Amino acid sequence: MSETLKKLKEIRFVKRVALSPRSNIKINFGDEVGTTYKLTEEDREKYRSNKE
Repeated sequence: MSETLKKLKEIRFVKRVALSPRSNIKINFGDEVGTTYKLTEEDREKYRSNKE
């Protein structure tokens, strides 16, 4: 990745190159369903029906 950044910075018309924080963002929330937020009865029913 650092090689790609270096090449991009060397291009004349590129003003700025910044790394994306995407690799640090958590995208799997399946483990936390119902632990952080209190689900409504309707949401619980949807969750149960999707698991089956």
